[in-house]
Amino acid sequence: YFSLFFIPIIRVKKGQSFIMCDRCEAQVNEFGQDQPGWSSKKTNKCKNCGQNLDQDFEFCPYCGKHV
Repeated sequence: YFSLFFIPIIRVKKGQSFIMCDRCEAQVNEFGQDQPGWSSKKTNKCKNCGQNLDQDFEFCPYCGKHV
């Protein structure tokens, strides 16, 4: 387990790499195969700032413009 202040947060096997999505916190192994709980939610790009956004967003959380 990866821990923060001695509180286990993420189960990680010793020597095994992983990637965590900073938006949905889904874990993906280093070879890119989907793990249980992986979300394949489609995204849009903001026309103003170019950030990736969820399809259900009406306003960009980065620049505040209407999508």
